[in-house]
Amino acid sequence: MARFNDGFTRAGAQRTRPSGGWGGRGVWRGREQLAQNRVNDVLRRVPRQPDKDGQMSKTAWTLVVIAALAVFGALVFYRYRLYVQQQAPGPVAAAPAPEAPPPAPPTHYPVPPPPPTAVSQPPSLPTLENSDSSLRASLEQLVGKIAVEKLLNSKTLIQNLVLTINSLDHDPVPQRVRPWQAVPGHPAVHADGGNLTLSADNAQRYAPYMALVKAIDAKQLAGVYLSNYPLFQQAYRQQGYPDGYFNDRLIAIIDHLLAAPDVQGPIQVVQPKVLYEFADPQLEQLSWGQKIMIRIGADNEALVKAKLQAIRAAIVAETPPEPAAATP
Repeated sequence: MARFNDGFTRAGAQRTRPSGGWGGRGVWRGREQLAQNRVNDVLRRVPRQPDKDGQMSKTAWTLVVIAALAVFGALVFYRYRLYVQQQAPGPVAAAPAPEAPPPAPPTHYPVPPPPPTAVSQPPSLPTLENSDSSLRASLEQLVGKIAVEKLLNSKTLIQNLVLTINSLDHDPVPQRVRPWQAVPGHPAVHADGGNLTLSADNAQRYAPYMALVKAIDAKQLAGVYLSNYPLFQQAYRQQGYPDGYFNDRLIAIIDHLLAAPDVQGPIQVVQPKVLYEFADPQLEQLSWGQKIMIRIGADNEALVKAKLQAIRAAIVAETPPEPAAATP
């Protein structure tokens, strides 16, 4: 037989009372009831476990339902967020910046070659260093010998013409390299209290030059220039423009002088040191070529501009247009 700590013995399937005095049958039942009460008290303190039908307590079911709802809500939120991201339009690709148009080619006024002679050879030209007498003779035929002697500097004439013309849209060149003689006298200024203005008599200082401008035939002058153009081009390249064309530069300078402002009424000047300056800062900052156009007076300026337009038209008319590019 096996003994257990509850005081019972087991022999087969029968239960017997232990030997010894337990106080009779009533004492047995009282002790059994006391033990049963203790067991029930312990069971009341232990959480209920699933019963034989697998049912759970209300608290456990509540916790399960809350957890299920939390998981379901998380899944719904994740799916909604994924849907929104798929439906949202993607970043719009920036439109490519339009390509900048190619720079316009510089205006070019090619000069035609000189006409051939009877033996199909171009007329001979002197060298640039020996060209003064030849060009001077051509100018004397246009305006007369006296005008050339009084108003022009005939030494290195072509070189000085190129140098001076090229400078007319910025700073002046020294008087010694200018192809014309200095204007005699001093500027005629009218003083009114502390104000100085150019006098109307100042335009008279340029009278000999204006007579020369009137006497020049624009087409004949253009012919002399074009027949000597190789020498002008050589001088231009020697002065630091090996890839440029002097004819293009000449047209640009003529256009620059034609754009000089037409100033009407008295022109105020100041004399900070020795020389006079325009009181208007916008006039003072002009190129020296446009300042000449203003100083000679409104009437003389109109005369010079008209002659420049005629010379420009004669030069451009004599220059053939460049051939158009062949279409594929």
